[in-house]
Amino acid sequence: GTRQGGGHESNDPKPFFSGPREKMARLLLILLLAIANVPADAFLELPFMQGLKSFGTTVHKQGLLGSGITRLRSTLTGDASATKASKLTGNWKKVKEVNQEEAMLQLGLAFPFRRAAGLLNKLELRTGDKFEIITKGALVVQITEKYDFDGVTATHSRRDKRWGQSQGKIVTANDHQVRLDIKWPDPHGGILEEVFEVDAAGDTLTHTSKIKVNDDATTQKPGAWFTYYSVYQRV
Repeated sequence: GTRQGGGHESNDPKPFFSGPREKMARLLLILLLAIANVPADAFLELPFMQGLKSFGTTVHKQGLLGSGITRLRSTLTGDASATKASKLTGNWKKVKEVNQEEAMLQLGLAFPFRRAAGLLNKLELRTGDKFEIITKGALVVQITEKYDFDGVTATHSRRDKRWGQSQGKIVTANDHQVRLDIKWPDPHGGILEEVFEVDAAGDTLTHTSKIKVNDDATTQKPGAWFTYYSVYQRV
């Protein structure tokens, strides 16, 4: 089966497990034999398994898996919007609220509604083809809004549950921040500049709102710009 002379190489088939393949096969065999002889509880405590566990926790906590998939989809499809707001993706719980009560008073909202709004302490942000905001409360209360990353105006029911609709659009967006402009007509009409921004660590989200109502219900005069904000922690 071997051809001699002329500088020709042997025609005999080479074994599949040769060179790097053989080394990899040997490593896998050693690993399987080690697993077979180590109790399950002890195996889970091995350093490399603890490392995998820690990595998995980080992936879940920071939403790295979803962000990675989003970036991959962007690369494969050429969809630039897929990477926008990627670091905001996930579930958040409100830990701090500043000046929201005053903003609701300017809008002339009654106490029951202000109380219900205060219970909306959970936030889910989705950043696929659209920027989706899902605000949830302890009761069966949920507000969902979706905005296109290309700045097209979206129409939703008013957040204060009054008659009529609001119109809003994304002004700017990058991987860690989204800015929205929203407006709604009378009664108690106004405009809102809204920013969702995550910190460098990816664990804290600040939702800042700058509102200007047509008529301030607390002064019976045209409203002035007023800022309130909420801080969320990733869950």
